Amino acid sequence: MWKMEDNQFYMSPEYMAIKARTSLVMKRTAKREAYLWELDERHKKRIIDAEYRLSEYFDYQWESTDRGAARWAGDIMKYYRKLKDKDIKEGDQVPGIDEEVPPVAADPDNVVSAQCWRKWHPEKVIEAKLDDTYDLAMDFEERLGDPEEAPRAAARLLVGVNIDGLEPADAKLLPFAAAWAEMNVGLFSDAQEEVGEELVDEFWDRFSGTSPCGNFTPLRHRRDTASRASTPSSRRCPRDRVCSMAERRGRSTRPNGLKIKKETTHDLV
Repeated sequence: MWKMEDNQFYMSPEYMAIKARTSLVMKRTAKREAYLWELDERHKKRIIDAEYRLSEYFDYQWESTDRGAARWAGDIMKYYRKLKDKDIKEGDQVPGIDEEVPPVAADPDNVVSAQCWRKWHPEKVIEAKLDDTYDLAMDFEERLGDPEEAPRAAARLLVGVNIDGLEPADAKLLPFAAAWAEMNVGLFSDAQEEVGEELVDEFWDRFSGTSPCGNFTPLRHRRDTASRASTPSSRRCPRDRVCSMAERRGRSTRPNGLKIKKETTHDLV
C-alpha cells in the first residue's frame, strides 16, 4: 500500500470504496457494491492502510498552515454536508466558514482525505471545535461592540427575530450567536426569560391597535393585575361590529337559572 504510486493508489478498489462514502455523483448501485467490498474480511486491512495513508497526506498538506489540519478538515466536512443536503450550491459562501474553504472542498479527493483525518484524530477534532466556538463567540461580542449586550442579542437572534424590532433575524449572525450561547450557557439562560417578556411587549405595542376584541393582554400588564379580581374587557370592536368570536360567545351563553326542558313523547300526549 505505501509503495503504491499515487496514480495507482487513487484508482485502487480500496480508495474507491472509501470515496463512495462521501461521493455526491456515484450511483446508488456502485455505492452498494463498494460498501459490500469494504465489509469483506479479506479487505479490512487494505481499507485501514488506505485510510491511514490519506490521513497522513492530509496532515502533511494542511497542518503547517495558519488554520491547521483540524480546522480545515472540520470546515471541509461542514461544507460537504451542506452540499449533500442541498442547503447551498457549490461555490456559495457559508457564514462561519472561511472563504478559502469552498474551492478546496469542491475537490472530492479533499473531502475523502478530510473524513479520514477526522476519523484518525478524534481528540484534535474536539479541540478544534472548542477553539472555533470560542472564536465565534468572541467575534459576536466584537460585532456588537458591547459585551454586556451579548446575552440579549443572542437570545433574540436564536428565536428568529432581529436584535432590535420584530424583523427576521440576520442569518449571517446566527452561527456567532449560537456559539456565544454555547460558551455562556448561564448568561444565555437568564436572558431567555427577559427576552421572552420583551418580545411579548413589543408584539403588543405593534399590534394592539389592530386587535378587534382586545382579548390580548401584554405580559407586563398581566403581572401588574395578577392580584386583582378578573374583570371583563371594556374595549369594544371597532365601528360597532361584532366579531365572530363574540358572536359565538353570545349564542352559547344562557341566562343564569334557565333550564331547557327536553320534550318527550309522554309530554305530547
